[in-house]
Amino acid sequence: MLQPDCRWTRSVLVSVSLVLAPVHSFRAEAQPHVVGPELQNKAISVLRTAMKEGAAFEKVHAAEALIWTGHPEGIEEYYREEDRTASSEFSYRIGIWRVLYRFNAGNPAGQQEYLARILAVFSDPKAQDQATAAETLGKLKYAGADCTKLVLDLAEHGKDDLRVWARWILANSGKIEDEAHLAKFLCSKSPPDRANAAYAFRYCKTILPATLKAIEDLAATEPADGEVRYYVLGTLYTHLPADQRESAKRELLRYAVAGNTDQRYQACMALANWPTEDMIQVVEKLLGNKPVDERVGAAYVLLRMGQPRDKVDPNH
Repeated sequence: MLQPDCRWTRSVLVSVSLVLAPVHSFRAEAQPHVVGPELQNKAISVLRTAMKEGAAFEKVHAAEALIWTGHPEGIEEYYREEDRTASSEFSYRIGIWRVLYRFNAGNPAGQQEYLARILAVFSDPKAQDQATAAETLGKLKYAGADCTKLVLDLAEHGKDDLRVWARWILANSGKIEDEAHLAKFLCSKSPPDRANAAYAFRYCKTILPATLKAIEDLAATEPADGEVRYYVLGTLYTHLPADQRESAKRELLRYAVAGNTDQRYQACMALANWPTEDMIQVVEKLLGNKPVDERVGAAYVLLRMGQPRDKVDPNH
């Protein structure tokens, strides 16, 4: 149940300036930090091993990190074989198609093939992985053009995570009212709803000032040992101006050092959006950890340090 006094809704209704002033977080900044070739090669090796030896979505995360950092060699062949042998596995099949969609970034026809498969699962109310398909559509910045009625219905009446993911899909339209619809979940009494909404906004290239303010307000109330705060901090670090990120970065680094596996992975994925040299020592240690996602997140941060900052989408 949503709290009726959500400040986002009030401010978006009274402030015309929101239409004109989105938060453009991903603008050109300083030159990328340099990671030596030995550490770069170690990070690439970690990702290639994880892609072949991890569990289902650990493999997906590793493959995506390789694609995003410009090391796609071998991914198409491996995932075409995965598609042949594992495309009937619920949830993981969505991950397989997500990787192949991303791999085909320069091939719209190839992308359409895998998008159509994901949409077919999303459109099937009996599919066990309908919510996984919805989340993936959000990540792929799909805006619901082929199934608007279904997305609208799920945004209002979907169960559990489906409501949030459907609103994420709508928010990909770039319309203020759609962003507002998703942002209402930042005021939800349900911790998973708040965490999922904050997580979704981390993937947006820009967000409106009122949304950023609502996320800052949420960070002020969420406990450090709860299930929401680290997602909120990741989104703040992604979207705050450079001169306001330090506090969020310090907390995310603490999660990377002492958190559980999801906290460490999510912290790394957020830190990778704006990597700095003071992260190297922390994430390099994670390369040797047993949990695969911890190693994947760490390797991704290190490889992102060598990339230019001016053409970056948050975690793509």
